[in-house]
Parts: sequence; C-alpha cells; structure tokens
Amino acid sequence: MKEKPVTETQKFKAMYAKMEATKPKTPNPFIAMVAVLLIGVVGVAVISAIRPDVDVLVISAVIFGFLTPTTASLLSYLKAQEAQAQAQETHLAVNSRLDEFIKNASLAANAAGRKEGREASEARTDELTRQASANTGLNE
Repeated sequence: MKEKPVTETQKFKAMYAKMEATKPKTPNPFIAMVAVLLIGVVGVAVISAIRPDVDVLVISAVIFGFLTPTTASLLSYLKAQEAQAQAQETHLAVNSRLDEFIKNASLAANAAGRKEGREASEARTDELTRQASANTGLNE
C-alpha cells in the first residue's frame, strides 16, 4: 500500500503539537498574585486586630509597599510568558514557510536548468544535423 506524502501543513501541525506537548507546565501566576495580595491584606488585618490601640500605619505601608512591586513583577512575568509563546509560534511558522520556499526555489532552479540543458542539447543536435547534411551534400 502506498503512503500519502506528508504535506508542509501536516509537518507544521506536528511540530506545533510537539511544541505544545513539551511546553513546561507552570502554575498559574494569577493564583500566586492573589495569594500574595491575600497575605498582605490578612497581615494588615491581623496587625490591626492584635494592636488596636497602636497606630499600625507604618507597618501597613511596609506590607503594601512590598505588595506593589511583587504584583508588578508577577504581571510582567505573565506578559513575558505570553510574548515567549507568540515568539515560538512565529518562529515555527516562519521556519515552516521558509523550508517550503527553499524547496520550491530548488525545484524551480532544477527545472530551469533541465530546460536550459535540453535547449542546448537540441541546438547542438540541430547543428550536427546541419553539418552532416552539408557534408553529405559535398560527398555526392
């Protein structure tokens, strides 16, 4: 039984599926972000409950001062993960298309070379035929 040839699209889909399968499974950063925010809020609430007669504004400011850059770094991590996934998809798509383009260019160059060789061969055959007919005309 003859197997069907694999198309470039099928190769692309197979490479993309392999890339998706090997992508590291990281925990969702949104969960970490919410956990950090909850820890901060709970920390401020606990400190306020433990020491109601003392001003806890400085300690609360420190806690929220820690939360702000932590949240910003987690958001930038999310954006970097998204950008990396898009870059991998673009790289895969470009390489797939480039391979197909190179293959087609090679086939076109091969066909052009064959045509040129055939034309040169036919021209040489015609020249030899003319020379042979001229020689036979002289011999008679």
